[in-house]
Amino acid sequence: MAGFRSFLQSGHTPTLFAAFFYLMFSFIIWVMNGAMAPFISEQFNLTPAQKGLLLSIPIVAGAIMRFPLGLLAQYVGRKTATLVELALITFTMSFGYFFVHTYDDLLKMALLLGVAGASFGVAMSLGSGWYPPKYKGLAMGLVGAGKTELIQAIFGVHPVISGKILVKGKEVRIKNPWHAIQLGLGYVPDDRRSLGLILKFDIKENTILPSMNKFKKMRLFQDHKAEAKAAFEINEKLGLNYYSLFQEVETLSGGNQQKIVIAKWMLQNSQIFLLDEPTRGIDVGAKFEIYKLIKDLTKQGKSVIIVSPELEELIGLCNRIYIIYEGMIMDTVEGERKRQEVIIHSLLGVNGK
Repeated sequence: MAGFRSFLQSGHTPTLFAAFFYLMFSFIIWVMNGAMAPFISEQFNLTPAQKGLLLSIPIVAGAIMRFPLGLLAQYVGRKTATLVELALITFTMSFGYFFVHTYDDLLKMALLLGVAGASFGVAMSLGSGWYPPKYKGLAMGLVGAGKTELIQAIFGVHPVISGKILVKGKEVRIKNPWHAIQLGLGYVPDDRRSLGLILKFDIKENTILPSMNKFKKMRLFQDHKAEAKAAFEINEKLGLNYYSLFQEVETLSGGNQQKIVIAKWMLQNSQIFLLDEPTRGIDVGAKFEIYKLIKDLTKQGKSVIIVSPELEELIGLCNRIYIIYEGMIMDTVEGERKRQEVIIHSLLGVNGK
């Protein structure tokens, strides 16, 4: 028992719950479509047409709901989206156990299975990537400074315990990422694959995610032609290397993936860019392209906040550098003090001159 308790404590709770629901959900689908299928067909006297409809509904429902559930994760935050989607899976299981008595109930169950199936796919990817702050750290340099937590708090991912956030000189209390987006903020996370992109979505879908409301027909239907045109223009402007807007982003190089993460906030017309290690995991050539892009943003009057462990990157790009040590701002470096030795002293907790 002690070993089992240690196993639970060592794991990541949302991921463990997601894995548990995955096993239960998969078992239910196996029972419904496999072992129990002949008995269900016999009990409800299903015709071949009814069987086909029963099988097609969850497939179609899952395909339709995959995109809205991905949007949910973008707007309400990873933690909330994971909990909502796991609750949906739980509701589906309960409905199947207590309320299925007629063929109409079977159709409802099939619809819920499709939605819950799409929900599960999003929930698992979110659960496996949402780690508590204490496990965050720099890819290089000192661990535990609190740089990622700070920039996520500005974007509304974590609550602000103390201090103030000013946007254009006005104090704001950012409630969640969706609120931050409305205030003109855009966040480029340090882990683009799990936090910045939905890898199974294509280039167009990822590019227009935050700005879908801009492409509405009669405030109801999405204008897919306008979406594709806008996605094409912004990605061409950034020099994206791709062969089709409908290419899945997981097939792209790290540098091109990062361009898409930045492109979606440019399309949203964000005024404040929060960049957490923007050149992490990309080659030298792509780094210089990202540097040029950052400088172009500032020339357009955008504000850019960069978090990076690379001293040369900070010195070359930033007008002012704040040094964080054990969650506290230890020093502000600018002007003539913007030198490597000063920054290194501050990183170690020694105030340099």
